[in-house]
Amino acid sequence: MASARYSSPGNSGYDDDFELDGDDVEGELELDRDVAAGGLDLGDADEPDASTPPAGARYEDSPLSPPPPLPPLNLTVSPYLPRTGAAHAIAPPFPPRPSVPNPVPEPIAAAPPVPHTAPRPTSAHGDARSALGHTEAPAFRSAPFQPAPQLSQYHPVHQSASSPAPSVAAAPSSIAAVTPSATADVVPALSLALLQQASSAGAGAQQQQLAAAIRHSVDVMRASEQVRQLQAAVEGLTSQLLTAERGRAAAEAALVELTQRMQEQEKRLNDVWEAKLLEKQRELQQLRTKVQQLEAQGIKGRLTAASSSNPRGSQGGTGVGGPSISPDEAAALRKELLQTELLIRGYQTENEAATRRIKELEESLAAVEARAAEEALRSERAALLARDDAGRRNAETATKLSRVLALEKELAGVREEAQIRESELKAQLEKLRAEKKALEAKAGGVDLKAMADGDVLVKQLREEMEASRQATQATIEEMQSKLSWYAENQEMLNKNDALVAEQRDIIQQLQARLAQYEGAGAKGGPAATRAAAAQARVRELEAQVDQLHKTLRGRAPANSLAAVVAAARPSAEESALVAELQERVEELEEQLRNKDEEFELQLRTYQQQFEKLKAQYSERAGRLEAATKARGRVKDLERQLEEQKGIFGRRVRELEAKLRAAQEHGAAIPPTPAALALPHASGGPPSAAQTPTKGSNAQPHAPGSAAARRDDLVPASLLRAKELEFKKLQAELERRSKQVSELHLKLGEAESKIVRLTAELRRSHAAAAAGQSPLPSRTRTHNGMPHDERPVGPSRGPGASQPDSYPPDGSLGGLEGSEGSRQVSADLLERLEERCGNLTVENGSLRGQVAALSRQLAALRHELEEARAVQDSLPAAPPSSAAMAAEVAELRRKLDAAELALVTVQRSAHEVVERGAMAASDHQRSMLRLHDEVAYKEGLKWQERLATLEQELRTAQQRCEQLEAELAVARSRGAGSWTPEASAFAAMERRLDEMAREMATREAKWRAVLKDTQSLHGVQSDMERRKWEAALAAKEAEVRATRTELQALLDEVAAVQELQTRAAAKQRQRQQVQQ
Repeated sequence: MASARYSSPGNSGYDDDFELDGDDVEGELELDRDVAAGGLDLGDADEPDASTPPAGARYEDSPLSPPPPLPPLNLTVSPYLPRTGAAHAIAPPFPPRPSVPNPVPEPIAAAPPVPHTAPRPTSAHGDARSALGHTEAPAFRSAPFQPAPQLSQYHPVHQSASSPAPSVAAAPSSIAAVTPSATADVVPALSLALLQQASSAGAGAQQQQLAAAIRHSVDVMRASEQVRQLQAAVEGLTSQLLTAERGRAAAEAALVELTQRMQEQEKRLNDVWEAKLLEKQRELQQLRTKVQQLEAQGIKGRLTAASSSNPRGSQGGTGVGGPSISPDEAAALRKELLQTELLIRGYQTENEAATRRIKELEESLAAVEARAAEEALRSERAALLARDDAGRRNAETATKLSRVLALEKELAGVREEAQIRESELKAQLEKLRAEKKALEAKAGGVDLKAMADGDVLVKQLREEMEASRQATQATIEEMQSKLSWYAENQEMLNKNDALVAEQRDIIQQLQARLAQYEGAGAKGGPAATRAAAAQARVRELEAQVDQLHKTLRGRAPANSLAAVVAAARPSAEESALVAELQERVEELEEQLRNKDEEFELQLRTYQQQFEKLKAQYSERAGRLEAATKARGRVKDLERQLEEQKGIFGRRVRELEAKLRAAQEHGAAIPPTPAALALPHASGGPPSAAQTPTKGSNAQPHAPGSAAARRDDLVPASLLRAKELEFKKLQAELERRSKQVSELHLKLGEAESKIVRLTAELRRSHAAAAAGQSPLPSRTRTHNGMPHDERPVGPSRGPGASQPDSYPPDGSLGGLEGSEGSRQVSADLLERLEERCGNLTVENGSLRGQVAALSRQLAALRHELEEARAVQDSLPAAPPSSAAMAAEVAELRRKLDAAELALVTVQRSAHEVVERGAMAASDHQRSMLRLHDEVAYKEGLKWQERLATLEQELRTAQQRCEQLEAELAVARSRGAGSWTPEASAFAAMERRLDEMAREMATREAKWRAVLKDTQSLHGVQSDMERRKWEAALAAKEAEVRATRTELQALLDEVAAVQELQTRAAAKQRQRQQVQQ
């Protein structure tokens, strides 16, 4: 069962150590039971073994002597103890497994006390626990000692377990025979403690309880080890963060220090090189002095000194003060003299050659000076001759230049005439060629004009097809992108369907089980009985565990294994804190995931709604465009009605003038059959116009002519019926138009609400991302709507009746910010669009009827005109007063009908104007939406124009340079006495003025273009800046939230560390008190 420490791969080794401790304790318990039974003899323990350490190398601490502390029972039990090589050497080794031999560890001296170090990150073999154990190692270590032998030496009784025992009474003597001096080095401290308790009553039961308590402590230690691993992970992350910050600060300090060092090093190098330069200069001076000294000390110097001191001395003599020259020095002197003579001869030869060269150069110089003098004389003579002939040549040059200018002018005129004549001839030639082709084509039966028109048509069709193809391609690409986006969106929306279904099934199963258990418990079934029994058993076991803990704490000494396990056990506060931290981290992660998914789904939903609204707005724009065309037809009808009104007014005035003239002549006006039938049909008395007046004895018109005129007139009843029908249709059209305008207003309000709701939801999304309150509170004051959504207009007052085509405004106000409000808004838009479409169709049908009535009215007017023409064509005769009165009455009725129609049309025109204002507001909104796109396109166009203008500027500059070059050439030609004509100067000035004006105009255009481009770029940069500022603010908010969470986590970790430090300090104090 026993195994070597740290034998489990990929683990920290604590589980194996706990198994070793359990095996050791079980073996010692068996030994105690055998000793209590009297079947074992411990006499062999007194005999020293070859591998037994000497008596002097014993433990300094023993459980038999209470004052000293207990030596370490097993350093791997507590995670606070160190796991160094010295610790493994101190711990007693265990025998190897039969299958895996384990050699005896070599002796290792005890390590000195390790100072307190910072915690390290957890490794695969428990480095963090080892680092944590260093802080409390001095409280558990004992003095160094020699390594213990194998386990067979500690437990000789295991080897002789099969030998017969003398008696039970021999056990006390055997126990007494094991003295502390002999067993301190052989038997572990735990075995001694157990052997001392073997003779007491109930030792077996106590040992079993102790073993159960140890196993329970081991389980608790494993749980605390997991908690400690989590703490070590947090400490590791904190240490990494601190290390990174320290590294950054160290890097900055190192950079500053390196800069200072580089400056100091540069300064030192400058000083060193300057010192070296001075030193080298001094060395050079010294060397020069030394050379001079050596030259003075040489043979030549001594000879010179000797010759100067004794000029008449002999060579071999040794005169007073004269230098003595040896033969070697003499030979060297001769050799040097020969070399000097050779050098002198060479110098002489070179001097002679140089002298000859100097003479030659002097001769050549004299010749060159003579030639230069001759050239100067010739040039002076030429200058005098030129000065004499200057006046004569100036006159000739002016004449020649004027003649050249005249010839050049004639040549320019001839060239212009030739070019004009050439262009005329080319035009005639082209015309003749075209006529020739036309005649040839005509002869061949081909129409060239039709072919040209066909070519133009084909070209136009090709351009249209290309444009249509490009538009279709763009539409296909857009539809494909939308299709892919919708597929991705649908996949994202449906990705959690399986998970939701699975969770729903699990919830149903759990609910069924809960109902089953509750039902069984209510009836006292077997499930309730088992649950009650399990709970009672749990309570009983908990009571037993508490009793065992109390017994262990009461009987075990302060330095026993149970005390060590209890001290190493984490407190309830630490366990609760770790569990709370884990739950908080998991809860925050789950909330973050849920928020991300929720916001992503909201964003997708908003995009879908935007696409839907965009499609609806496009359809509505098409319908409005069709309605605009219909309104154009209404305007045409109004204009025609105004014209007819003027015509009828003039005719009425003419007829009234004729009537007055007839009455003045005393002619009677007989009533027409229609006029006579009208009073009887209406039941009223005859009017005054129908009564005969004076002059009734006047001769009437001829019967045939009167009958013809009565047949030609239109019946008044038919005209009145048409007018009534026209009024009815006009009233219906007005009512329908009002309904359409009201529905358009409601549609605009609903759209504004939807846009405002979308903006509020986006602001809430941004506020939620920034950590602020999601939606601001809004006060509703008018039927559940805020102040800015209050309806405006005469048809929106409190007393105005609202159509029942959509729900009241309160329903919309109460559903803001929810999915129901969006659905209601979408349904409302659909109903309004459908209602507007129906009203538009009805409006079109009514306008068709109005057009039909207008055509009938035009036909009636045409008949009236024909009747007037027939009447005017008849010979002049005294008019009939009755016919004239009937005609005047009929025309007055028509005039009244026309005025009524005019009022109706004017009212309709007012409605049309209102609808036009509404359409203008819609158009303005659409223009505002398209403003950015148009601005961007205009910016591109202005950029292209700017490039074109820059190219033109470069061309103009080149042209200016060319003109300047020509001007310079002209000036160089006129550098003499020639002067250009005044016309040339005037032309040049005009050209320069034109160029200056063109340049000023182009500069003004460029400045305007540059200003527009700068403003466009400024707007774009502002938009980009706002977007990035918003993104930066969001990122900063996320960083602040992360920092807050990390700081809270660090604070909690610091609190846990402080608790651990306090516990360790209390434990050390208790151990010091016990010592």
